[in-house]
Amino acid sequence: MRFQHAIELDLPPDLIFGFFADLETWLRLNPQWQVLAIRGEPALREGSAFALEVEYDRTEQKVLYQALISRVAPGRSLTLRLEGEAPREMTIEVLPTSIVSLLKYREESEPPLSAKEQMELTLWLKSAANYILVSHRTSLFSRVWKWFLDRYWLKMSPSGRRTVFFVVVAEGLSLAFFLLILLWILVFKRL
Repeated sequence: MRFQHAIELDLPPDLIFGFFADLETWLRLNPQWQVLAIRGEPALREGSAFALEVEYDRTEQKVLYQALISRVAPGRSLTLRLEGEAPREMTIEVLPTSIVSLLKYREESEPPLSAKEQMELTLWLKSAANYILVSHRTSLFSRVWKWFLDRYWLKMSPSGRRTVFFVVVAEGLSLAFFLLILLWILVFKRL
C-alpha cells in the first residue's frame, strides 16, 4: 500500500534536504515509535546500512529493523528501506517550485496503513518541516526552542511528549484562571 503527503516550505531545497543528513533526528521525530537504539552509522549515502531498534507507542512492541538507504539523489531525494516484521520503504523528496519548495513523503508498506497510521505519518512530516524551519531561524526564542527539542524532546517517548504537552496546557489554563479570579477580585472589590 502506498501513502504519500507533501508540505510546502519557504526555504531553498538544499537547506531542507540538509536536515536529512542526520537521519537519527528525523527518525526520533516519528510519533509512532520511540527510538531505543541505532547501531552502526546512519550515513546519508547509497548502500549505508544500520540497525534501528524502536518501540511502537500504541502496541508497546519492540521491533528491530535492518535499515538500508537504497537510493540517494543528493539534494533531491532519499529512500530508506526498513526490513523487519512489517517491512517499510520510505522516500523523501525535496522538489523546487517557482516560489517555495515541496517536501514530499511517500511510503510503501505491508500490510496497508490504517487511517490512524496515515495521520501519524502526516504528523511526522509536519514535525520534520517544523524542525527544519526552527533550525533556520535566528531569533533567541528559536535557538532556545531548538536546544530544548534536541536536548529533551527528541529523547522522550511519544506518550511522554503527550504527557508533557497536556501538563503544560493544563498549567497554562490554571494560570489564566488564576489571573481572571485575581482580576475579578480587584475589579469588584472597588465597587
